[in-house]
Amino acid sequence: MELKWVEDFLCLAQYGSFAKAAKNRNVTQPAFSRRIKALEDWLGAELVNRNTYPASFTHAGFSFLKQANV
Repeated sequence: MELKWVEDFLCLAQYGSFAKAAKNRNVTQPAFSRRIKALEDWLGAELVNRNTYPASFTHAGFSFLKQANV
């Protein structure tokens, strides 16, 4: 796992939008999305429900958010 993936996830939680979070992180939206997907693959769990706007977190996503905010 890369630290930037966790920072990306926290930024997504703050902005609620892949596009806005990607802009804040100075990466393209597709690259940002791939980094979130890499985090999910590394953890073995889906963290983000991509069918909603603003982005919402799954149960696993909320659990990880609590741990990441420490």
